[in-house]
Amino acid sequence: MDVQNLRSQAADRLHDAAQDGKHRADAMLEGVALAVAEFADRIDGDGQVAKLARSAADTVSGWSEVLQSKSVDELVEDSRTVVRRSPALAIGLAVATGFALSRFFKASAPR
Repeated sequence: MDVQNLRSQAADRLHDAAQDGKHRADAMLEGVALAVAEFADRIDGDGQVAKLARSAADTVSGWSEVLQSKSVDELVEDSRTVVRRSPALAIGLAVATGFALSRFFKASAPR
């Protein structure tokens, strides 16, 4: 096998893994949006906390829609653009995302 063929196979596998990750992230975002919306329904009805929770659910749902509407290549390019424009923001988002995901997985792990 030549190097070009191996590179092509690796790129295909990486793209497939990214596509799978995109679907998993979308499912997680949809689940979070649904959970936050249900939380808003259970608390004080039309109070301030419920309004904030519904707003957060709408925001997360919007992220899910954006994720669904873009290809993996478009998402990668968008990420590169954000990092180029504001590296500090990108690092902060990565840290916050990592923290949120670790809390999510820790909370959802079987006991």
